[in-house]
Amino acid sequence: PTSGQLVYNTDLSQFQYYNGAAWVSLAYGLGVPQTVKVTVSSAELLALATTPKDLIAAQGAGLAIDINRYSIKLTYGTTAYDFGALLGINFESDLTTNYILASISASTMNSANTVSGSASPSSIGSQDRLKANEKLQLTTASNPTTGDGVLTIWLTYTTIVL
Repeated sequence: PTSGQLVYNTDLSQFQYYNGAAWVSLAYGLGVPQTVKVTVSSAELLALATTPKDLIAAQGAGLAIDINRYSIKLTYGTTAYDFGALLGINFESDLTTNYILASISASTMNSANTVSGSASPSSIGSQDRLKANEKLQLTTASNPTTGDGVLTIWLTYTTIVL
């Protein structure tokens, strides 16, 4: 087969393309923006440095998540958080290199009020890079010791072929 050739696989009931080495299935929604809503509980926020929160699952071999926009809402409970560092939205392999695709400031997370905000690609950062078959996670450098609010994150993304 020729690299880039597209076929319909009747055994799998899906379209596939040849990437020069193997047949790859086209994922549902490929290239179409999708929005996910993720709720992060107080217990998850209090353990975030220890246990990162999965936001978007890995899309498969040769596929990457391209973030278009994200929005957040921190719903204040009865006690403000005391995060000492920002929260980062990272690809899994970037958790150890401190590369942050997008961030939520500690002052936002430590607010004693319900707060919200959003960002578009122009404010996410020029170092934006794509990672094949990696999940997107929320993490921080150190766990807070107090706080009981709930964080909601909406992520609009596109799955692309690398």
